[in-house]
Amino acid sequence: MISRSIALLLLFLTNAVFAQELKPIFDGKTFKGWEQRGEAIWEIDDRVITGRTGKGGHGWLCTDRTYGDFILELEVKIESGNAGVQIRSHFEEGDKMVGYQVEVDPSARAWSGGLYEQGRRGWLQNLTNNPAARAAFKANDWNRYRIECRGDSFRTWINDVPATDYRDSLDVEGIIALQVHSGKNHKVQFRNIRIADLGKRKWEPLWDGATFNGWEKIGAGDWTIKDGMLIGTHAQNVKPFGHLISEKRFNDFTVRLKYKALAGNSGVYFRTDKGGGSGVVGFQAEVDATKDAGGLYETGGRAWVVQPDPKNLHKYFKTNDWNSMTVSAHGSRIAVDVNGFRTAEVINDPSRREGHFAFQLHGSQDLEVYFKDIEILSAPDQKPSAKKIKPSVQITEQPEKLRVELDGVLFTEYHFGSVPRPVLYPVFGPGQVSMTRDWPMRESTGEERDHPHHRGLWFTHGNVNGVDFWSEQKQFGKIVHDKFTKISSGKEGVIQSENKWISADGKLICRDKRTLRIHGTGNPRILDFDVTMVASEGDLVIGDTKEGSMAIRVNESMRVKPNSFNQGKLAGRLVQDTEVTGADTWGKRAAWTDYSGPVMGQTVGIAIFDHPKNPRHPTWWHVRDYGLFAANPFGVHDFEKKSKGEGDFKIPAGKSATFRYRFIFHEGDEKQANVTELYQSYSKEKLSAAK
Repeated sequence: MISRSIALLLLFLTNAVFAQELKPIFDGKTFKGWEQRGEAIWEIDDRVITGRTGKGGHGWLCTDRTYGDFILELEVKIESGNAGVQIRSHFEEGDKMVGYQVEVDPSARAWSGGLYEQGRRGWLQNLTNNPAARAAFKANDWNRYRIECRGDSFRTWINDVPATDYRDSLDVEGIIALQVHSGKNHKVQFRNIRIADLGKRKWEPLWDGATFNGWEKIGAGDWTIKDGMLIGTHAQNVKPFGHLISEKRFNDFTVRLKYKALAGNSGVYFRTDKGGGSGVVGFQAEVDATKDAGGLYETGGRAWVVQPDPKNLHKYFKTNDWNSMTVSAHGSRIAVDVNGFRTAEVINDPSRREGHFAFQLHGSQDLEVYFKDIEILSAPDQKPSAKKIKPSVQITEQPEKLRVELDGVLFTEYHFGSVPRPVLYPVFGPGQVSMTRDWPMRESTGEERDHPHHRGLWFTHGNVNGVDFWSEQKQFGKIVHDKFTKISSGKEGVIQSENKWISADGKLICRDKRTLRIHGTGNPRILDFDVTMVASEGDLVIGDTKEGSMAIRVNESMRVKPNSFNQGKLAGRLVQDTEVTGADTWGKRAAWTDYSGPVMGQTVGIAIFDHPKNPRHPTWWHVRDYGLFAANPFGVHDFEKKSKGEGDFKIPAGKSATFRYRFIFHEGDEKQANVTELYQSYSKEKLSAAK
């Protein structure tokens, strides 16, 4: 197991890399550092690069050096046609571009930000199943692209909306190039091109090609070495399995190798341990002479996790010949490729996270298999420099909102202008995964249109001195931003504001003071939301109703009860510290509740903590299987089936009451995120004075 100290070091290095400073690679005036290839016409005007079709063929503006791992940001504008941003690419046969391309697509198809491979396999990940990203691109306007390449990981964002999340390692280094697509009258513009160079990786031997050093033979069968090849044989009359297992254990990795299966069944095991009837238990990437090549099998577990369609075998497998295989396992995501064809992929696997590598000789079979060039992808050669790290949290004032960035990427925006109440939207969790429903803040496909007052993340209540501030019709009250008393960036970000609660007829009901603290820039991301209700206009009664109070509407794909667009798909999970789960969490008292589920192929979650010093701790929860998630210490009548008004909370004139909550935006479910331990830590923190 990885020690806690090493894990913390890795977390620091990861965050440090993430915070690398982005530097311009276009000086705004010249093509210094770039070279033109192909038939496009390139011009510079007012710090903007414009590319136009020339004779009709593709055109490229290429960096004069290669990059491996990097973060690239740029802005793109296109009205029609097609373009792209090549990454980790190279030229073959003159001006034939080969490599990955991030799409620029203003058409109705709207696949901007998708990942395409120019000159080889074509589409690797389009945006058919990502309606939010498809809606993010604005034709004939400037669009912000963010592209991250780390190892075999490719991730893209369009205007802060996650687009692509894919793993592939056919190329780990190459040039960056701006594309003008072939055709007539195409025009595309680029500006503000910046990059953080995170170093280069290389393939290193996992097996030395000459000895069995670092490996152990177990079970039956024979292993020999010849001319850099690992040769395994087995006989049909011998029942026990045989394995060659690594002495080291591995967690996250990308491994590639070549194999030739002449007879029988074999496999490449990973995240594996000794044991079970066949000698090992764990995942196996299938190696077979006639079928199932590249399938994913779990020995000692589920058996077939992904069994390839036999109809596809001819597309990628070479019988009695060398085949290349790549196995990528990072967290809950596993992918297997054979000769560049994705044969198995599991996006959200809940099981094994580390173990040994092993090569299998199947029992009771005549078997002959060859392996060579067994390599593992290294860490980048460039280490993060602390001098390059900017303040972790940066808050920028914009018209009617504050933009909050964590290490240079959007975390959330605090809207306080043309909204019925201050709202945080969007909210991005670790890995820039969207945690909130888009509608009604932004139109998006694949979402239900229920409860239009459920906007992002907010605090309000449905009965304050008899006025409903929960709903949004004209007859209901509004919370109006008055002023900011503090906005600060740094290791943590702080937003302090004062707000007025005003009824539909214009009467001031009360005031509040809020302090938002943003910290924890990695996994998890943390938001502390403290609100002080002030009885500024006389006695204040926060009424007994379920409609409140500290709330968030989670991403639609996280719902415990899938919406009409996600029927049959993996559903979300609700759990409280009292071990109550699912829809039964509604109306129950608990110190914390966690809402987790799948978003963009990975499990993420949100925990809300009720501070132990809060009035009426532990709070009740107005949490629904359709995505509403709210802490409500006032709705006793609805939650406990008691007399109306029993939950009324009274604040005498001139006095105040403070309610403190913490939001944890995390990867995995509540157990993987250690929510129990995080709450215990929160409950012991020294309280800051209410402002």
